Amino acid sequence: MRQIFALFLVIAAISIPLSSNAQNLVLQQATLENGLQLVVVPNHRMPILTHMVFYKVGAMDEINGKSGLAHFLEHLMFKGTPNVPAGEFSKRIADIGGNENAMTTSDYTAYFQTIAKEHLPLVMELEADRMQNLSMSEKDFNSEKSVILEERRSRVGNDPGAILSEEMMAAHYRNHPYGRPLIGWEHEIEDLTHQDVMDFHARYYAPNNAIVVVAGDADIADVKPLAEKFYGSIPSKTIDRAVEPQEPAGHASRSLVYRSNKVRQPQYIKYISVPGFYTSPDHRNIVFGLEVLDQILSGPSGILYKDLVVGKKLAVGVNAYYDPDKRGPTNFVLGATPAEKTSQSDLVSAIDADIRNFIKTGVQDADLVRAKKSLLAEAIYARDNNYRMAYVVGEALALGGTLQDIEDWEKNIDAVSKDDVMIAARLLVYEEGATSGWLLPPGE
Repeated sequence: MRQIFALFLVIAAISIPLSSNAQNLVLQQATLENGLQLVVVPNHRMPILTHMVFYKVGAMDEINGKSGLAHFLEHLMFKGTPNVPAGEFSKRIADIGGNENAMTTSDYTAYFQTIAKEHLPLVMELEADRMQNLSMSEKDFNSEKSVILEERRSRVGNDPGAILSEEMMAAHYRNHPYGRPLIGWEHEIEDLTHQDVMDFHARYYAPNNAIVVVAGDADIADVKPLAEKFYGSIPSKTIDRAVEPQEPAGHASRSLVYRSNKVRQPQYIKYISVPGFYTSPDHRNIVFGLEVLDQILSGPSGILYKDLVVGKKLAVGVNAYYDPDKRGPTNFVLGATPAEKTSQSDLVSAIDADIRNFIKTGVQDADLVRAKKSLLAEAIYARDNNYRMAYVVGEALALGGTLQDIEDWEKNIDAVSKDDVMIAARLLVYEEGATSGWLLPPGE
């Protein structure tokens, strides 16, 4: 039975304009007395909205030897409460014409619904219920364990690329929990118990460890009383978060090869340890430089593609990827698919040569302008999508950021200089701590 606590709202509602490119868009924030963070992103173009609940817990928070708990719990959150039987949550959302889903990452777990605006009270009531009243039978638990094990076999065991990625992450992160697979190791999933999952829920699923974001046809004046009604009665908890292990400095590069008869075309991938936004607050200029560098190197307009695919025809595909938004250490990723007659060593040497040549000659004005415009355009387009705006805001807060970080992002990207990009580029030639991998057919 729910404990009913008196509701109090901290009078801390604020509205923050995102940028000069979106004068009409604001972020509205309030904090409930029980610690729940509420953000509303008004968009009155259509009478729909996205409601998202982020919990500041992910796979990195799992206990050693019990990998897969966060993802397992995400599945079981749909197995019901004393008030809402198993399967009823999704049925109720479908009955009102909405859609819903959930995601688990290494850093956080999120649940969302996209609905007509008049159904916001229903989804808040449903989410608040399972925040505190999750209940499932041993039968449901064991049934879902079988589903998850099959999911692992199909998504990892039958996918050579996923197998290599899992092996590379385990090799790259020697001490940090990012080295564990998000879905969990198979033998550890098999050993998880009903009590393990319920304890994980009790430990981390609480209003003071959650962010609720509502994006769409709504305003804080309308949403705040609903949040107060449905979430505010849930008591806060002391969040007993484990100490995050730190990754030691790397002194040697690592290289892995995985061969499979399911592989038709070789693939090359390389992880390079670099600063992240939340882990390196004193090196934000490098972080923004890396974001711009990613755009300069990657895609059909990137210098790697134009040289290695279009020009020298050494590869049929090449790309770069950087995600600065992690609670823990992050990487710059390079990947390529060699052309038919290109050797592994020739491809790796060509990528390295292109990066070193870029460092030597410097970034061109046109490339810098193109990269910035691309990043800023993506941000502007996202503002027409309620789900994406809710996701951007919720992720930032779940990772320990602020609304000010979101507000400042565009001006920080616009301020990236050539020097910032070059400092970032020099990080890509350090082999210490880098991990590379090849996915190959048998015999190569």
